[in-house]
Amino acid sequence: MGFEIYPNWRAERNWQRFLSTEIPAEITTDFCDRNLVPADIGNCSQQDMAILYGDIRPILQANLSEESTYADADRLIGKYERYCERRDEYYCSYAIGGYSVRFFLLKTRTP
Repeated sequence: MGFEIYPNWRAERNWQRFLSTEIPAEITTDFCDRNLVPADIGNCSQQDMAILYGDIRPILQANLSEESTYADADRLIGKYERYCERRDEYYCSYAIGGYSVRFFLLKTRTP
């Protein structure tokens, strides 16, 4: 893959509980409105649709490929970016849900 997702160290302490926690409804709505959610994760037309933090990786994998660049990731989840550092590749953290302990590090090829 052209990207990897790493958990924040604080989330790792209760990693399974973290993965089974729902992301905020407004982010679920955002992902659904932009047709980012694969059918095997859920049906966005259902009113009680919920996305779990454990679903973030499959959502990203469904929408990014090995050839994905920072620009591709930015179009997908850029509005959730907290920090990004460019080395040979981009190392970026995203606050999915606004919690500083709940973010993922995304590594993509430049640009």
